Amino acid sequence: LKFLYIFGEYSNQSADFENTDTDQITLGAGAHFAVMPNLSLYGELGVLFNDVSSDLEELDDSENGYRGAAGARWM
Repeated sequence: LKFLYIFGEYSNQSADFENTDTDQITLGAGAHFAVMPNLSLYGELGVLFNDVSSDLEELDDSENGYRGAAGARWM
């Protein structure tokens, strides 16, 4: 299973406006395989978790979503 992989990302951003913090976490898996000796293709699918916390109640929110990516690499 050399062609499968997992990935994770974490991002945190802060703003002085109403003491606002944003956390984003991405977890997913991908695969790549050679189509020809010099050409390989890849694809990724991931789940996004986003949380915004603030002193201003209208900005507080949590959302979930998905991300996908695909591409080719010529070597």
